[in-house]
Amino acid sequence: TAVSVQNGAPKMLCKTGKELHKSGIFAMDVRLDSMQNAYICTGSKDKTVAVTQLDSIGRGSSVGPIWLSDYHCSKVGAVAFRGEGSTLLASAADDGTVAIHDYRVDGQNGKNKLVAEITDAHSRPHSVVWNPLSEHEVMTAGHDHRIFTFDIRHVKQSLATFHGHVPSNSRCKKIHHPTFFNPCGKMTNSEQFILTGGDCSHSLSMFKNIDSGGSKEQVVSVYSRGKLPAECGDAGSLATQGERVAAVVDGGEVLLLTPQIKQ
Repeated sequence: TAVSVQNGAPKMLCKTGKELHKSGIFAMDVRLDSMQNAYICTGSKDKTVAVTQLDSIGRGSSVGPIWLSDYHCSKVGAVAFRGEGSTLLASAADDGTVAIHDYRVDGQNGKNKLVAEITDAHSRPHSVVWNPLSEHEVMTAGHDHRIFTFDIRHVKQSLATFHGHVPSNSRCKKIHHPTFFNPCGKMTNSEQFILTGGDCSHSLSMFKNIDSGGSKEQVVSVYSRGKLPAECGDAGSLATQGERVAAVVDGGEVLLLTPQIKQ
């Protein structure tokens, strides 16, 4: 059965050993390939990023990752696969870097040839998300007052800086994970939005995304803001499906919201 007959808890089928990571795992993402094989990417306090096949975990705890990167020199707090059909993944760490890897390339012993490296956007980046409508674009956030979007082919300058979601007097101690929001299913980059919480804001803030063309970085202010219910605190992680948004808040709850788009 899938649950324990004694207490109804989910039944553990197997677990990994220390061959995967030597310390705590702080981030995970999953993707399926064209054959529906599941791959898991993890980021750890041991400073490494690993890619593992789900089937290999099922075969026993002695099976290690199929790819491992030792590029970072501090805790890895965020990882994200590019998606189906791609072997790219992004990682963000407390060493101040956001790295774009290709897990077909050896990631260890100084052989980690990155696809791209973003080094000066945040002092401690904690979030990295791929744009679902632009295969070369990532969004980053950290312990500061700004969100950035980058074209991974030209990372010396960001595409845009988004600000206003965090009060100017906040010290940014909490982690917030912005996400792309496309309630109308538009296919144009500039017609989707960015949603985020913000330290001490007690709100969800919405930005209009921008087209990636142009040579100058654009600065974008908050388009719309909605206060969260009293006593909820701030929103951290967000997940979207169509017009609906699930927001994890400080009180330990998950709120299901339908943000309104101004006409």
